[in-house]
Amino acid sequence: MKDYRSPIRSKLEEELVSFLESPASYPDKPQAVRVLQTHISWVFIAAPLVFKVKKPVNLGFLDFSTLEKRRYFCQLELFLNRRLSPDVYSLQANGEAAEYSVKMKELPWIKNSTGP
Repeated sequence: MKDYRSPIRSKLEEELVSFLESPASYPDKPQAVRVLQTHISWVFIAAPLVFKVKKPVNLGFLDFSTLEKRRYFCQLELFLNRRLSPDVYSLQANGEAAEYSVKMKELPWIKNSTGP
């Protein structure tokens, strides 16, 4: 099993990650999808786009435990980050949301950076 799957606690999370790690799930049909994980998010790099999904966690100081809370924090992240990078971030929705994510343009990695 891949490392990022270890903290998955539900069948719904498993299905979400499996769906988003598949290139066929994206309109631009990337050749591959790289999956990164933080304590609070999954990041799906599907060049030329990146999607960050907040994990349904409650760490006390940070509560993403409900879909509505994750939507709120995605909107807050979008608001804060667009001040410095207005063309990088977006939050689009069509139809009923199963989950929310922050949609970003992939930025080039700097040579010798610590990025993937």
